Amino acid sequence: MSISQSLHPSVFISSTFVDFMNERQAVAEVLKSESINVNALDIQPASNNSSKSQIERGIKEADFVILLVGERYGSILPKMTGGRRSITHWEYILASEKYKKHVLVFFRNDSSISDDRMMS
Repeated sequence: MSISQSLHPSVFISSTFVDFMNERQAVAEVLKSESINVNALDIQPASNNSSKSQIERGIKEADFVILLVGERYGSILPKMTGGRRSITHWEYILASEKYKKHVLVFFRNDSSISDDRMMS
């Protein structure tokens, strides 16, 4: 179903997890306020095969994907991603190549973040 056909389009938010937690939450709140369904599966970090199938289903069912990119490459779990790419990179490939989703990419300049936040 395309965005134009859906009464309430849905989105999958992809990013590294800990360093984008606040941004993910803020984006989700704005989208929800505009009646866009946010895929709840991306609220927790991916870690196993169960996560893998949930992520694939979430991306497949989404009308579009929002990718948040910072300075971290993210966790590499070869058993999950099938190679030496991060989970976030794998999600991008699934969305753009396998499921042909529109991917909106937002870059964050981490040099403006305090040293304390970068260490946590």
